[in-house]
Amino acid sequence: MHSNIYNYLLKYNTSRTYFNEFYYVSQRTLCNVRRNPSLFASQIVSFIIYGLFTVLGAVNALEPLIKERAIFIHENVSGYYRVSSFYLAKLIINLPLIHIIPSIIYRIITFFLTDLRQSIEIFFLFFITNLMAKIFGSSMCYFIAASTL
Repeated sequence: MHSNIYNYLLKYNTSRTYFNEFYYVSQRTLCNVRRNPSLFASQIVSFIIYGLFTVLGAVNALEPLIKERAIFIHENVSGYYRVSSFYLAKLIINLPLIHIIPSIIYRIITFFLTDLRQSIEIFFLFFITNLMAKIFGSSMCYFIAASTL
């Protein structure tokens, strides 16, 4: 009996094209979003705030570089090390201290507050994606700082 139900559900008996079906489902979904604007607005606001926290977390890598700029220029001109070795060492050493440990705490809090689907796979996907975005942002900050010297 179950196979008959599945066969019935899988049959494609319609006179509409795929585009028409897609259009009507899209219109219905858009109508549902319009009926509940507070849900849409709260999601947009939470994504904006979350994005700002992520960006500001990556930008905090610039503060030590600004403070150490005069020392770095003096030591670079004196021939102690190259620009690439300095910034690569800064990135690797700051990785666990500035990026990974605070990210673990922050991502655990935001994962449960944003009410995402509760599974370990989703959490690790969420964590790794956000950690890579933060590391990329910090790397871009280091790159911009290195290219302006």
